[in-house]
Amino acid sequence: MKIKPDRWEIDCMRRTFCSYHLEKFQSASKIAMQAGHRESVLFSHYRGLVSSQDADDFWNIYPS
Repeated sequence: MKIKPDRWEIDCMRRTFCSYHLEKFQSASKIAMQAGHRESVLFSHYRGLVSSQDADDFWNIYPS
């Protein structure tokens, strides 16, 4: 996914949430409910896009 400097791609935040949440928490049914997808969509489009370490880092972002 390419992010242009002047605008974000459509649904990039949703895609980010689904990818990182699926890798970190391994709960496809919960994400499917939150995102309005079927589990099969999650597995075919979001699984395996980020590493476990990247997911850990993502979910540990807090304001200073």
